[in-house]
This record gives sequence, C-alpha cells and structure tokens, in this order.
Amino acid sequence: MKLLHASATAFFLLAAAYVAVLALRQAGVNWWLIFSLSGYSAASGFVLVSAYLFAIFHGSSRNQTCAIEHPLTSSVQYMTLYSLVPFLGAAAGLLCKVGIESPAQAAGTISMGTIGATFSFWVIIDPLIVMAESFLPSSRARRLARLAAAKDLRLQQQKQRDQMLELIEKQELENRRIWNNTFADDALSLAQLAYSAKRQRRSMPAKAVEIGLEAFKRGGLECMQAVHEMAVQAARTRGINGTTARYISTCWDGIGHWRDSFTPDPHN
Repeated sequence: MKLLHASATAFFLLAAAYVAVLALRQAGVNWWLIFSLSGYSAASGFVLVSAYLFAIFHGSSRNQTCAIEHPLTSSVQYMTLYSLVPFLGAAAGLLCKVGIESPAQAAGTISMGTIGATFSFWVIIDPLIVMAESFLPSSRARRLARLAAAKDLRLQQQKQRDQMLELIEKQELENRRIWNNTFADDALSLAQLAYSAKRQRRSMPAKAVEIGLEAFKRGGLECMQAVHEMAVQAARTRGINGTTARYISTCWDGIGHWRDSFTPDPHN
C-alpha cells in the first residue's frame, strides 16, 4: 500500500511539473530560464515533498484505533482507491484527448486530468468523507469510549506514581528515623573528635573513619550525609567551636561515594 501510494504521489508530482513547464513554454519562456527557476526551487520542493511523503506513510499505516472509528476510510478498498486516484485521473485525461493530434497537448490533457482528480479527491472529497464518518453514531461512541479509556489510564498511572512517591517518602522517613536512633551517639562523638582535632591541630582519629564506614554499610551515601548533618547539629547544640563539617568531610573522603566537597560552615 505504501509503495502504491508513493508511486501515485510521484506520478502526480510529475504531472504537475509537466503542466508547469508546458505553461511556461506556451508563455514564451526559454528553456534556460525554466531550468534556472527549477534549480532555485529544488531544495524547498524536496523538503515539501519529503514532509508530504512522511505524512502519507504515516497515514497509510492505519492503526487499530483509526480503523475502529473510521471503518470506511481505513478499509483496504478505500485506501486502494485513494492511491489510484492520480492514475484514474490520467485515464480520464487519456479519454479526453481523443481528437487532439499534438502529443504535447495530449500529454497536457492527461496531466491536467491527473492534477484535477488528485486535488479534488485528496484535498476536498476525502476530508469531507472523513468528517462525515466521524459524525456517525457508532464512530462517536467509539471515540468517546477511547477517550474515556485513555483518561482512566492516565488517572491510574498518576495514582501509581503518587503511591510510589508516597512509598519512597515513607521509606526515607523510616530510614532517617533508624539512622537517628542508631548513630545518635556516634554523631556526638564525631562532633567531639572534630573539636579535639581542631584544638590539637591534628587529623581525625581512626574512630571517625570507622563511623563513616559503618554509616556507608547501613545506608550508603544517604546515611553518611544524615550522620554528617547530625554531627554538625550536635556541635551547634553543645556550642562546640570548630569546623565540624569540614573535618568530618575530609576524614570521610574516599569512603564509598563520599567526596570532600562540603563547604565549611563558619559556625562549626
């Protein structure tokens, strides 16, 4: 079907080009000017024809939904007739050329029949048939049913997304609660170790690294971030001076996905 439609389109374009050239020649335009004009319009013509062929190929592959709502215009018989219209127009022009002796005029008559039939059916008659078919009670009922089913599907998908987000939020809150209970003492120890390291001008002890490793084992990077925030909050609550965030971040650099990219907090 696509090959037939492409052949009909190529035949229609050939007929249109012939009529245009014939009209220019009858108007006294020289061949060199005709070829010059066609050269300038070749690029735009190619783009338009490509877009039109894409629309044809897209429309000729009717899906099941279109076939249900438009049983007439989606049938094989109708699509075959639709594709044969340029050739039928050429046949009508061939019958009308009886008595015309000039081959150029005869070819022009055939081309005009192709253009007239194709334009009339593809541009005027076919849209009217599709429009009339869409107003049939059966087509309207099927269309309304399809829209209702699509709406229900969207609502169901949205509900599933909301449920998934709610589940993720609950899981995050539960993880945060578990981490708060598990690492409360460790967070205070980290704050004190960071304070001692700053006062004594030395690096963090191995215990701080062990706490970071344990946090990574429990919940990965998210758990480490939670423990880090808890340690900073503990330092603020107890008024422990020192750059707690920076010391812990530097100590944990390289554990799992942790990277020392935290900006030091001037209050800790």
